[in-house]
Amino acid sequence: MSICRKNSWGASYNNCNQFTDTSGNILAQYTYSPYGQRTKLTGTLGTNLGFTGHYHHQSGIILTHYRAYNPALGRWLSPDPLGELGGDSPNVYSYVLNNPINAADPNGLIIGWLTGDPDYTWSDYASDVGDVFVGQAKGAAGNLSFGLYDPCYKNSMQKAGGVQGDALATGATIATGAGLGWKAAGSAARNSMGKATKEFSHWIPDRVLKRTNSKFIRDKFGRSKFNGNYVNPRRHAQHDPKRFLKGDKGMQGKFNPAHRQLDRIPNVYKGAAVGAAYSGTSNAARNGNCD
Repeated sequence: MSICRKNSWGASYNNCNQFTDTSGNILAQYTYSPYGQRTKLTGTLGTNLGFTGHYHHQSGIILTHYRAYNPALGRWLSPDPLGELGGDSPNVYSYVLNNPINAADPNGLIIGWLTGDPDYTWSDYASDVGDVFVGQAKGAAGNLSFGLYDPCYKNSMQKAGGVQGDALATGATIATGAGLGWKAAGSAARNSMGKATKEFSHWIPDRVLKRTNSKFIRDKFGRSKFNGNYVNPRRHAQHDPKRFLKGDKGMQGKFNPAHRQLDRIPNVYKGAAVGAAYSGTSNAARNGNCD
């Protein structure tokens, strides 16, 4: 009977580096490349256990709990069960973000970062992952609650997750504001007599866009809500120095230049700015509440 002696920490975490009998006598010793290719150093014992403590098939393939792994290629033979959400880079076949010196994946499902600490176990790692998720939830809730939610974190892992959650919430708030701005930008409309009740008001005038000599910019950007809003004719005339309605007398009744420029900014950008300001003010309101 032989016993696999595994490294409990470091770059060779969980590898069967040494096999002994029940009395502790060494029967064989093995070494591994960073990606898991095995070489026997001493002894005569042949074994199927090796890299990360898993089964080595005679073909050279390593079989873990969830996936088969090819150490010669440094790639899994099937994609991450969680797809791109699995965290192992956009390449769902890659092994531990191509960083086997500092990480291991003993089951084909989740990366374990190797701290070099012999007392740092996989249960500790699982606890840290849980703290990151808690931090993300706290960070997002704190960002969106305008300081009404306690954002304090119990440790550095929660704090790291909190930064991620805060960033996600900020992005979501800005996107929501932009979406509402897009809706507020309106659309072309006519009454029952066929008269326009809403006109497209350019932010960057078409006469300026013509100078780009780009049909795409003029047609796709120029007439989109990224470059203007649909407004009623009177408001259009008030903020566009080139637009006049019947009975208008020169520039009388038009907004001043600063007001004109502000009013013509597309609502999609105004909405995004409001979302960003909301997140920033919310963060400021809750900042400094933790010891």
